[in-house]
Order: sequence, then structure tokens, then C-alpha cells
Amino acid sequence: MVEDLVIRNVTDRLKVVKHPLSTQSSCPNFRDSVLEGLVEKPAGQRTMEFRFFYDDEGSELFEQITTTPEYYLTRCETQLLSTRSKEVAQYMREIQKEADQFNGRDSSEGSMLIELGSGSSTKTPLIIKELINSQKQLTYVPIDISGQILEQSSLRILESFPEMSIDASHGLYEQGIQYASKTYAGRSKLISFLGSSIGNFSKAEEITFLKLILSSISKFDSLLIGFDLKKDSKVLEAAYDPSLTSQREDELDPTRSSERDTFPTSPLLL
Repeated sequence: MVEDLVIRNVTDRLKVVKHPLSTQSSCPNFRDSVLEGLVEKPAGQRTMEFRFFYDDEGSELFEQITTTPEYYLTRCETQLLSTRSKEVAQYMREIQKEADQFNGRDSSEGSMLIELGSGSSTKTPLIIKELINSQKQLTYVPIDISGQILEQSSLRILESFPEMSIDASHGLYEQGIQYASKTYAGRSKLISFLGSSIGNFSKAEEITFLKLILSSISKFDSLLIGFDLKKDSKVLEAAYDPSLTSQREDELDPTRSSERDTFPTSPLLL
């Protein structure tokens, strides 16, 4: 099945590809997900798919959360990327050489970077800088469900890196990965999934998601994934407890968008 893509050229170096069903209000299973996770389950077991939180408003609120003193993941990953991005870029250069030899090419456009759930892309420039230093040019494919923050962060990155082009993918992870794999076949790809976002999945969902990535990549592609280590519960509660600030409470309140988009005339019974 071919997706009905909407492609918009924002600048000569930025293209935004909007996939169908890339907003939560149009997802066919959104209503069912809300009913199953928040209405049918008993108190203490209620859940909601994390992707439904990150519309434009939710994404902006989450970016504010990442700047609070209690939210340690961004600072930790920034430190790691500051010291290890050069090593990652060197590895990708060698992988691309192998891909060129395999495909019978003397030279290529270099490896490319795909970022899942790119958000504001505050840490990404650390990797981009080293990749460009290593191969002189770069194609970057950020994937995010929020079209607003996707375009804003892409324009900001282009201001700092004139050597690169951005093919931004507005949609779900699987849509962006499959689009990039088909569009850039033959180029080695570094898929970045940071922020310990893998923790948003259940164990079964993790397996399904990783199998999806495996089925969409070649032997010349690599996955850079951030895992949080085991933490004291107080540390996690300080970073994620919605009662700490009004902003967090709003961001983590499923009725913020679900009532507006799916149940406009009747409140959810929580």
C-alpha cells in the first residue's frame, strides 16, 4: 500500500514529508485506545499510548520539562554525546565505505542520520557536527508526530550547518523509518533513538518495535539507542511525577487533548 504523502519544500535544504494519520485526532485507533486504557481498566492500571501525548502543545510542554533540574536524562545524554559523537562518526564513515564497496561505488554522499522522536533536537547537533566533520555533508531525517516542533527545530539546525539537508518526516516512527529506507536505499543510516524513549513501550511493544526497525534496515545501518539505568524511585518520581508542577500535570493529563479531539461533548470518566 502506497502512502498518500504530502510533501512541502520549506527551503531549498528543508523538505517536510507529512504522512497520513500523523496527527492523533485522525488516528483510527485513538478512540479505542482511550476507551481501553482509561475507561475499561480499573484504577491503578490505567494507561495511554505515549504517542498521543505529543501533539504540538504536548511536545512544547515536554520540552519545558526537560529543562527542569529534576529531569536528568537530557543532561546525561548531552555529556555522553559530547565525548562519544566523534567515535560514532568515525564508525559510520567506515560502514559507509563498506556500503560503497558492496554497491560498486567509488564515492558516495556519505551516511545519513535518522532521529526517532526528534522533538527540539537539542542534543542532535553534537552528532551532526562530527558526522559533517567526517564526511563533509549530511542528510538528516528527523521523525516526529508534532509538525510544529519538527519544522522549528529543523530550521534552527540548518542555521548552524549549511553543509546539510533535512528531509523531515511528520508522522509515526514506523512511517518515517520505512520512508527513509525506501528513499535512501544504498546509503548507510544511523538511526538515533535517545532520551530512554524505549521505556515508553511495554516489553511486548519493545520487541515489536525493534523487529520493525530490523526489518526496515540493511546490514550497513546502525542503531544508537539511549537506555536509562536502574534508578531509585525518588529520582524517577522527581523527574516524572505530574504533581510537582502545573506544567507537568497538564502535559501528563490525557484529557487535555483526548476530550478535545475525541470526546468533545462528554468528559472521560477517570
